[in-house]
Amino acid sequence: GPVNLASSNANVAWAQLGAAVTAHFTASEPIKAPGVTLLGVVTTAVNLGGNQWTATATVGAGTDEGTAGFTIAFSDLAGNAGSVASTTTDASSVTLDKTAPMLSLPANITVSAASAAGAVVTYSASATDNIDSAPVVMATPSSGSVFPIGTTTVNATATDAAGNSAAASFDVTVHTAQQSWRLFYFGTT
Repeated sequence: GPVNLASSNANVAWAQLGAAVTAHFTASEPIKAPGVTLLGVVTTAVNLGGNQWTATATVGAGTDEGTAGFTIAFSDLAGNAGSVASTTTDASSVTLDKTAPMLSLPANITVSAASAAGAVVTYSASATDNIDSAPVVMATPSSGSVFPIGTTTVNATATDAAGNSAAASFDVTVHTAQQSWRLFYFGTT
């Protein structure tokens, strides 16, 4: 019968540390309580009524990252063993990712003001992740913004598809033309 996997994450195809991963399956006939291994852990299958079953495991510190594996071993009420199920029937899968992305940010930036409003500053902020090939990076204020005279902290976060996140920051200092000249000439601000 049908077999599918889903996690308790907002994105049900991904699971992070502490997320529940659930296998839902329907037998084609009444069966004895099946033996289920999910995420490398023997779990108890719960009959939802009729031939519908579910089993859940939680992603723990010892759970391997990558695609969630499972096996469902069962027999009918007469004791005849069925084929062990280890793949979903609807192409569903859950990718386990317990590691936060790594942010790559510039060192602190110092520029001269282009006007009384400050200066347009561009920078590059990126991230890599061991499982998700495209973590989302958000930085505020964004690259290309006008930064006012003074020091502004840019706060950045990177979030992978499983919801793991990392945060870091750097400073952008905008000097007035007079401050820049004093810095050059006297070596101080």
